[in-house]
Amino acid sequence: HFFDYNAFYSVFLAAAIFVLFKSINWNKLFKTDKSQRNISLISSCSFGIYLIHMFVLKVITHFSENVVPAWTLRIFGPFIIYILCLAAVMIIKKIPVLKKTVP
Repeated sequence: HFFDYNAFYSVFLAAAIFVLFKSINWNKLFKTDKSQRNISLISSCSFGIYLIHMFVLKVITHFSENVVPAWTLRIFGPFIIYILCLAAVMIIKKIPVLKKTVP
């Protein structure tokens, strides 16, 4: 596979995304307090998203194996997975018993 997590060049792909996001002037894009609160809320869920994203990826690929073409999953899959994981983490953070499992 050309895009595989275990390949040595995946480090360069990750570094390119990191440099892109680091170079964007976020204060200019998100001037209002509401948008800054929303970004802060989303960023507080990033570790939880990281913890569950592979599980969500496996579930999506299992159920969409013969239904969705591979190219559409490669293009739209990351956004769908991120949104699903974000929703799951936000729900988990609201449940008192589970809130401590996802910082």
